[in-house]
Amino acid sequence: MIIIQNPNNFSDENLLLKHLGLSDYVYKENTALDECIFPGDESISIGYFNNNIIICDDCQVIDNLMTEKIGEIESQLVNLFPTSEILSVACISTTNYHGYSLTKNGKKIRTKSLNADNGFYADFGELIEEEKPIYTISETVDGKRIWKYQALPNEVFYEDQMMEDFTFGVAKRLLGVRIDTEESDLLMEEVVFKKYIKSINNSSYLANPISMHGQWIGQFVYGPEYGDEMHGEKVQFSLFINEFSSGQFNGTSVDMEGYCANMDTAIIKGFVNDDFISFTKEYPDYLIIDENRQIIKDPSTIKPRLNYEGHYDLHSKSFSGQWELWANEELSGEGSIVDIYTGTWEMTKDDQ
Repeated sequence: MIIIQNPNNFSDENLLLKHLGLSDYVYKENTALDECIFPGDESISIGYFNNNIIICDDCQVIDNLMTEKIGEIESQLVNLFPTSEILSVACISTTNYHGYSLTKNGKKIRTKSLNADNGFYADFGELIEEEKPIYTISETVDGKRIWKYQALPNEVFYEDQMMEDFTFGVAKRLLGVRIDTEESDLLMEEVVFKKYIKSINNSSYLANPISMHGQWIGQFVYGPEYGDEMHGEKVQFSLFINEFSSGQFNGTSVDMEGYCANMDTAIIKGFVNDDFISFTKEYPDYLIIDENRQIIKDPSTIKPRLNYEGHYDLHSKSFSGQWELWANEELSGEGSIVDIYTGTWEMTKDDQ
């Protein structure tokens, strides 16, 4: 997995895939970390936890980050997240391979990897804090570092056999939890990851009968999380797509009328794959209702994540689906707390 500090609430997964050199990957389904952590199908899964972006791949990307210098792919990530820590962690138990690489503020800080099968070993940079306790309990015998434990007095463990201690311990640096213990149950089982797979035929976009360019008229409906007074209320919007290429699109959206309509222009970024659509909507400011039932601007510094997903109906020539807003996200102990609001939406092409 690749773990990236995400203080600015970045959520443009299409742009992220593009910077990873995977612009031909398309959304397939939602999954969980315990299913996508080693998928075996060359997929890429992206999730969010503890103010981090987590990217799980099938070793098609992460090997390029296990180096002493910042390579092409990692430099693309640095361009997106110039002040973030970017931590790559990998292990394969069948060969006792494990490795990790840490980049901070655009500079490579630490890289370590070893593989018991071929004797490969890389060791760059100073020890990071998460490694020190593990090395402290080791000793050097005949030039080799070994570990002994009171529970197994007759056993000697070598560095390649300490794979889980190193990789899971280092990953906790950003995750806040160790993924081989019960403290990671929330992350492993409940955090939603979006799974992307390589498009079988890139030309399928060109054959898509949906013409996205132009203006779409639609509405979104508030879900039950908004309480009895707002549940079911509708807001009309106008969405304009001005860029559409290879299934990806950019545009703008404006709420026209309805309860708590936001008259600011929102930025739209998304993609279409066959009949499936997914896009984000980002307003300059978000509106909330205070304790006096007055509509005010959200004072929080972290912008909510607003995602729309749905499908196209050839008969009605319209999109419809679900939207989800993650708001008031904040750290809490070893995880994070977020308020999730949902609803439905639909839109039809304005051919006038």
